[in-house]
Parts: sequence; C-alpha cells; structure tokens
Amino acid sequence: MPRTLPAALTTVMDAGAYEPYLRVHMCDVPENPPQATAQPLGFVLHPLTATIRFPRVTDDVSAMEYFRLERGALISGTPSTISSAWFKTLDATYDGRLVVLRGTLLDTEYYEATDGDTFQEVIEDICSQSTAAFTFEYEGTAAWKAYQFYPNGETPIFSPGAELFRLLRQKYLVFATEDGFDGTNNNIFFFCAPQARTTDYTITDQIFTGNDHTENRRLIFTDEDGALHSQGAATLPIHNFGFLPSTSAFPAANPTNLYVGSTSSKLPVHLKYRTGDRVNCNGDGTTLNTILNARVKVTEILDLNSTPAWYQIIEPLVWFSGGSPNADLDIIRRHGFSGPGLYPNQKPTQFSDIEQSTFEPGPRGEGDGSFSKLTTGRFTEILSANENTQQAAFEKIDKHTHDSLYAPIANGVTNGDSHNHVGGDGATLKYTETLSNFLNVVVPASSTRQTAPWKDMLDTTANNIPLLEGGDLTYLTVRLSTAQPASGSLVCTMYINNAATAMVVTIPLSSGSGTYQDTTHTISVNDGDTLRWEVVNNATANSAAITAISTKLTKQTT
Repeated sequence: MPRTLPAALTTVMDAGAYEPYLRVHMCDVPENPPQATAQPLGFVLHPLTATIRFPRVTDDVSAMEYFRLERGALISGTPSTISSAWFKTLDATYDGRLVVLRGTLLDTEYYEATDGDTFQEVIEDICSQSTAAFTFEYEGTAAWKAYQFYPNGETPIFSPGAELFRLLRQKYLVFATEDGFDGTNNNIFFFCAPQARTTDYTITDQIFTGNDHTENRRLIFTDEDGALHSQGAATLPIHNFGFLPSTSAFPAANPTNLYVGSTSSKLPVHLKYRTGDRVNCNGDGTTLNTILNARVKVTEILDLNSTPAWYQIIEPLVWFSGGSPNADLDIIRRHGFSGPGLYPNQKPTQFSDIEQSTFEPGPRGEGDGSFSKLTTGRFTEILSANENTQQAAFEKIDKHTHDSLYAPIANGVTNGDSHNHVGGDGATLKYTETLSNFLNVVVPASSTRQTAPWKDMLDTTANNIPLLEGGDLTYLTVRLSTAQPASGSLVCTMYINNAATAMVVTIPLSSGSGTYQDTTHTISVNDGDTLRWEVVNNATANSAAITAISTKLTKQTT
C-alpha cells in the first residue's frame, strides 16, 4: 500500500491543483513541538537522508541537532500536511545568508548487535540505540525477519549505525525508507525488494526515459555448517548474501532487476509516492518508455530555479551492485537540478562540494566499498571468478584454511599441519612444531627404553627435554620399518614432568611396518615442562625396528 495521507490532502493532490505548504522544523532532541521553524528554500529528500537550505532563524546551534520536513498543501487557508522523520544533522554550514543542514536517519554512533540475533532483533536493537524513537513496519509476512543475522560467535558492529541499511541490502536485498514522524516516533518501513506485491498505482509521464536493461545474479549463501546454497545459473555474476541459516529461503524465484536506468521526468509532487511502491508507468504508448509493476525509489526535490520547483523523480529500484558510482547525483544532473536555491544564476551542470555531498550512495550500493567490483581474471589461487566483489572476496579469505604444509608420510599422517587463520586484536594465533627424533633401533626382548625429541638413541637413561613454549601436544606417532614379533606388543608412552600421561601408542603383536599414532588425546603443557617417551617391548624377542617417534606441539600467541 502507498503512504496514507489525510483525506483532504489526497483529494487536492489527486486533482493536481493545490498551494504547497513547506516547513522545516528543528530541535536539539526529536520532539513535538520543535524549537525552531523555517521556510525551506530548497531540499533533497532521499529514503534515508536529507539535505535542506533555509534562512537563518536561530543563533542556537544546538537547536539544529535534528530536523524534519513538513510538506503538504494549504486548503481553505489551513495546512494539511505530513512530516518526514527526524534526521540527525551530520553537518551544518552557513554562508552569511542561508543555513544548509545535511542529515541521516540514524545517529552517527558505533553500535554492536548481540551474537545470534535475528534480522528483526538487529534492526530494532540498532535503531533503538538512536536518540529518536522508532516505530517499525515490515511489508507482508516478512519471513526473513526471523532469520539469524550472523553465525554464532560473530557479532556485527555497525560503524556508524547507518551501516545497518547497507548490510540489509547485501544480506537479503532488504531496503528501508523513512515513513514520517507521527508526533511521537519516527516511522521506518522495511521491504525485501524482489518479493511480490500488488501494483500500487499507475503514473503517466509522456517524457519518461525508458530502458530495457535488465540485471540478474546467481545468489549464494553459506549456512551454519559451512554448506553453500545457490540459486541461478552458474554463468551469472555472483551476489553473495554471506551467512544465512540452512532453513532460509531465497528472496524470490528469479529476482531480476528490470528497467535499469529508466527514470521519470520532473513529476509534480504527490506525497503518497513512497520508496518501495510497485508502479506502472505509461509513457508515450511505446514499450520503450513503459515500466510494469516495478519497485521504485522516490526522490523529492525543492529547487526554486526549476520548473516545477517542487517535484519528484521516480525510478525503478535497483538492488544488485553495478552502475554509476554516483547514481543519485546522476539522476539530479539529468534533470538539470541547479542546487536548492543557493546560487540563483548557477548553471544546471554545476555542483558545489556541498551539493555533491548531498547524495547518499545509490540503492545498488554504489560508492560502498563492500560492493566494489574486482577484476577476477588473475585469481588463480584462493580466490576465483566467483569472488567478484570485496565482500565476497573477504568472506572467502575469512573462511580459508590451508592444507598440510608437507606431503603425508603414511596412514594420513603429515609432518606439517592443516590450519586456519583466526585472530585479530587480542585473539589467539596458532602455529605448530613437530617434536621428533630419528632412530632405526630396536628394543631388546622384554625390556624398557627411554628417548626424547632430538635424542638419536634408545637407552635406559630417562633424559627429559625442557619445552621452551607451552601449548597442546597431540598425535604421538611411532614409525616402524619392520614387523613387531608375534610374542607381544610394543607400547610407547609420553611422560610430562616424569609422570606418565594418557597419550599412548600401542602396537599390537605381529603388526607390520608402518606408522601408528594416538589420535585421541591432547596434553596441555606450559613453558619449562619436560618431555620424554618411554618404549616397552612386551615381546620375548627384539622389537620391530623403530625409525622415528614424534608429536605435534601447537603453540599459542596473541
């Protein structure tokens, strides 16, 4: 459903004949009534950001911490209006005549969500940390609200809070738009862009700029078990949702962007139009400038140098990455926007730094590094052509593990180690070292012998090697080059600080040559602990020939 307007306002806007009523209200904390009010001389209103110009009406800078736009019509001398949400002022400038405020829907703070939260919990938690109070509206049943946002053990940090909206677009093609201030709360509307919805209205625009360009993607996500889920042809470019639970459904069967690059002319304002609506547009009757049931983005502009001065641009919403890095700026350039009243004689194609900073990143994510395209032709190792954006590439690197550094010896045993990369500030980094010796000796019948790492013999002396670093000992391994006699087993036990441990390799009688190991036990050791191995031959003949004994020490550092 489009935005609901007061009945009288709907009537005059449907008729297209009304006297505009525009005000900007300001305060230090979002409230009603405001602390200061002015007549705007220009503004640009996006779904989540706004920029506005007006004459100075107060010297109290703190009274301009937040602002909202009231728009509507004078009907029989009485205003009938709606209000935008309160925007948090990001920056303010004053040229001696006009004040310019640029704001965003959420405060510019750093927020941390809770591990394991759902989409809805993350959205409402982050928004609730803003100074303004929010009321949340979700389109339809919105099953995605209940999906887990990040995997267990990973906590999303939003820096600033507006990062929430970028992540929602990336992770499930979810968009948000401000939906006004109701006298108590800011209202915010969320919708999954490709999901079905009945057409809301039809607009007629004889000079609508049509475009039949379409965009499609292969959608992928990784679940809690590391399994990859995909939808769409393998030849399509990848859009990576990152993590989603295994029970998640893709947003739509074929979420194709249609009419990419189409845009309306300067349409007279009708305040029912809202980003997220589904719209038909009839142009001049040809298929080249017609759109059918397309999600749209609505940009509202007041430019006193334009005809009409107060107008809206309606264009199909684009949810995949790609396109111009300054899409919103390009929209206004194409329509000759000259800046909202700052320079009366300014040419349509000229823009000040302030105007260029006005426009938020486009709905494709343009200007957002996470969606920046990568050239994949030289990816031949960890990364492939599938990792065609920064987000996809870094997720691949995050989950990357190394195979063993060396080839297997036998029975799956290696003299290297498989490992992943975990770490960061204060995190634990792991690396391994092999403690071993090389022998080629036997243990006499019914005898016990001792050895230790780097000791190249077996004898009756219980030599212990001190460990210079602590860590975890695993995989006690014994290598034989001949068979153990049939009269008894061969047993190798690890000793720490002269005490037998649970780490034992038992080689049964009549066992052939090869590698034997304890894959079950882990022994934690500290700096300065001592280590040795004891070998007991239970056979009544010389044991098998022992060529090497080793164990793995996994060391930890920060």
